[in-house]
Amino acid sequence: MEKTVKIKCKYYQLRAVSNGNITENLYDLRQWINDIEEMPLDQRKRNVSNIVGRLEEQVVVGDSECYVLNFMRMDEVSTVYKVKGNQPAEHVDIDVESNEHIAKNTVVLYDAENGIVMIQSNRGSYTEKSIQGYINSFFEEQVCCLLPIFDNVNFMGNDVDYLKLDVRLANIRQFEATSNSSFEYLVDGINRVEGLNAHIEIGLGYNRNAKLNSDEVRIAIADLVNNKGCVTSAKFRLSDDQKSGVYDLFDNLCNDTVVCAVNDRTGGIPFEVLAERMYDKYIYEHSRDRVLSALIN
Repeated sequence: MEKTVKIKCKYYQLRAVSNGNITENLYDLRQWINDIEEMPLDQRKRNVSNIVGRLEEQVVVGDSECYVLNFMRMDEVSTVYKVKGNQPAEHVDIDVESNEHIAKNTVVLYDAENGIVMIQSNRGSYTEKSIQGYINSFFEEQVCCLLPIFDNVNFMGNDVDYLKLDVRLANIRQFEATSNSSFEYLVDGINRVEGLNAHIEIGLGYNRNAKLNSDEVRIAIADLVNNKGCVTSAKFRLSDDQKSGVYDLFDNLCNDTVVCAVNDRTGGIPFEVLAERMYDKYIYEHSRDRVLSALIN
């Protein structure tokens, strides 16, 4: 019987950044992909926020403008164990030379036409934030950012007013906020007083005609999604022309589950296999239509 595994993927929109501000424009990654393709593998390596890795390979898939990218996070220490029945766990020794690394990959599908990015959730490898940092490391200043896409309610909509946020954080030491953002200063303050968790509530009191700074709240939302393991709850009061109310951030994230066959002997999933399954899910199983609809709504 063939063994299968379920892999979770999340959706983001790739937006342009200008002078440190997120714009409403999509960022076209195709020129960067072409430039990277011309680089030798050793020149692709980057160390961003103490995460070392590189873009290993990139392929165009299907008839549409879709690319699949294979990011590799490179470590020097193996934390892999093999467990069988009631026998003690056995560490898997991997012999590496001084110029070698132990790598773990993250597969990304990029729809260039619509600016949509589908990212494999792979604990211990590249995250959305580290992929964003990796891309921007090739430029003198930040040129793009990944904003999460939401079902049911568009937290990132241009016509959305943010009236209140109520966030509970745990494991503050692991939270990585966007540099020079308001949320970074909040987290830094909590760390300075050596707090380990926090309840942050920001509102407008009785001022009916005010709203929170939209750019800063959008950055905070992206940081909360990218640091989900440190967030116990995140609720926002929103208002727009159609509807208003309190919404749970994580109940509305746009994501998918991809089912892949696993190698019976090694337990591995080759890049090509996962790339094909992600493309099938996105195109042939009509996830693209659902994601585009979420952006419109």
